[in-house]
Amino acid sequence: MTFCDGKVVGAVLDRNGLRPARYWVTKDRRVVFASEVGVLPVDPANIERKGRLQPGAYSWSTLNRAGSSTTKS
Repeated sequence: MTFCDGKVVGAVLDRNGLRPARYWVTKDRRVVFASEVGVLPVDPANIERKGRLQPGAYSWSTLNRAGSSTTKS
């Protein structure tokens, strides 16, 4: 499930983890979040970090400043 209130955008993975949830954060401050990698063409040299949500976890990013966080609830 994804969510946005105009200031924060995020995603939550169910506790069973039935759908994969992978993300990339780029050096030019874009967040790519999808069920599979490669949905958008991103230069590998531009990727700052990448990962996946674990079951029961959520990820959020603020839209008005640099920064993001991935947290297990």
